Amino acid sequence: MTQITVNIKDKSKKPLLIQLLKQLDFVDIVDEEKTVKFRNHNLFDSAGIWEDRDVSSKQIRSEAWKRMK
Repeated sequence: MTQITVNIKDKSKKPLLIQLLKQLDFVDIVDEEKTVKFRNHNLFDSAGIWEDRDVSSKQIRSEAWKRMK
């Protein structure tokens, strides 16, 4: 199965598009409106997460950059 994502510029057109796609027997519709939820995080709650670990900030940065490439 191949999956595509469609971004609809005008929300009022969404029902029309859904109705059109439902007419196609080879298409399964998964309506997932993704909403981004931000939660408040207290920076001080993270204090000590690197405690008792033998790692330097330089090592952390080098690992992070490897993932970005």
